[in-house]
Amino acid sequence: MKATRQNSGGIVSTATSAAIAMCLLILGRGSAGAYGGELAFRATAENELRHVEFSSDGKLLASSGPAKNVLVWDTSSWKRIRALEPSTPVFAFVPGESTLICISEDGAIFWDLAAATPKMRREPLKDRGNLIAVAKDGKTVATGLLPTRSAGFDIEILGVADLKRRAVLKASWHIPDALVFSPDGKRLAQSSIYSDDVLVWQIGVDEKPRALRLPEHGCTSVAFSPDSTFVAASNGYKGNDGSVVLWDVRSPDEPQVLESTATTIWSLAFAHDGSSLFAGADANVDGSQTAAVIIWDLKTKKSQRRLIQDKKAVAVYEIALSPDGQTLALACYDGALRILQVSDLTRLLNDN
Repeated sequence: MKATRQNSGGIVSTATSAAIAMCLLILGRGSAGAYGGELAFRATAENELRHVEFSSDGKLLASSGPAKNVLVWDTSSWKRIRALEPSTPVFAFVPGESTLICISEDGAIFWDLAAATPKMRREPLKDRGNLIAVAKDGKTVATGLLPTRSAGFDIEILGVADLKRRAVLKASWHIPDALVFSPDGKRLAQSSIYSDDVLVWQIGVDEKPRALRLPEHGCTSVAFSPDSTFVAASNGYKGNDGSVVLWDVRSPDEPQVLESTATTIWSLAFAHDGSSLFAGADANVDGSQTAAVIIWDLKTKKSQRRLIQDKKAVAVYEIALSPDGQTLALACYDGALRILQVSDLTRLLNDN
């Protein structure tokens, strides 16, 4: 089908987008009992939906997979309203705006989603990797730098308004897989599936990061608590013990380990009141890899597992919590975007 394209980013035609975004409503109950059904959308023409994020006002949700397209959804109706083709499927919303920013080795694109056209374009930024995080105040963006002759995978801090460099944070030779600002904007954390450490910087204070050692090798996800005092990280990569390590950034030498029945933890998100922690995961069920969501009560350290009904889902690669704290969006291996209600997960935890 014919699509409308531009040189370094474009808008996919309605017909093409409709084919990609075929919608499927799952009406059944989850295997955890009567704890809610799942709303699912076919969100990519390929397997492996990898990234999902809400806008700061909760009115929009964006999703992407390996293909170079980003689908944007209206959360009031769960209808697809935009299909964008940036130069990379890695993106982040700018808080306080209906603007999506994509940064790659091809440059930076700002999409004004209200107008469905790029808000601005910049000259190419050399040697940028597919990793991006925007601070909660919307003024600062962090992105990964590809290694040069002598440097490792360092992190560059840029101003959102002008894309001018504010700082470069020295990282390591390990390819980063997760990058996140603390809600107060004072810290930045990075993790890698190739590293035994989670790296945490105090912005404007540390030239080198504080290394938080993991019991297992590799980390797929890292998250800060809403009050910025705790860092959570998945413990191990691919088939380890499905646990999460929790550090108090004020006294990180005494970490806590949260156990679960998952096989691999892929993504983490704190509840907005800080009382619980959610994880996108996979679990071994009768010898089969099955997509799952884990929820922990951070006071009791108790956890429960919510299996995804569709066996083709296989794994939940990323999760995003809506700004009102009521909805959890799941990016799954089978290319589907799934929506769960947080109240169903909370009831599951409290009833067991």
